[in-house]
Amino acid sequence: MLQSLRVFQRLCGNDFRRIVLATTMWDLVVEQIGTRTEEDLKCREWSSLIQLGSSVQRFTNTRESAFEILTPIFDGVNERNTLLLQKEMNGLGLQLKETTAGIGLYHQLDQQVSRHQNLLGLFRGELRRATLSPDDLQRLVTEYQALSTDLQCSTKNLQRMKIPIGERIQKVFRGID
Repeated sequence: MLQSLRVFQRLCGNDFRRIVLATTMWDLVVEQIGTRTEEDLKCREWSSLIQLGSSVQRFTNTRESAFEILTPIFDGVNERNTLLLQKEMNGLGLQLKETTAGIGLYHQLDQQVSRHQNLLGLFRGELRRATLSPDDLQRLVTEYQALSTDLQCSTKNLQRMKIPIGERIQKVFRGID
């Protein structure tokens, strides 16, 4: 979740006043439990966004609640503040891969590929061990296949961004086939 928030911050820049973090399912949860979960989100997951000016609202699955959340957003549209991504692409003429968000996404994907490479190496070593039980072997094969799929997806995402993939990443991709 933290990585998603970092990408979100790269898209928005530092203007978080228009961001509303809405909690849901208030009509399905005991209020005391919901309040505890909401406070945990505010303190752990959303604290940096709140410090930057984002607000937290409860959506209680009613029309009135929806309007309470959306009205400040609509009122703020008149300010016409653009997102950092819009400024970089429209105002500066940058391509997505050259923007703050694009560079951050590329680095995040590159780190993911590196983690996958390391884990695949560990899995290969474990799979070669003759002492694995059939259940452990099946679990490792399943994890290996899921990780291989994730690695292929990450590599394709890097290629879609038209960012050259380094020789190291290409070797990793060939190693899982």
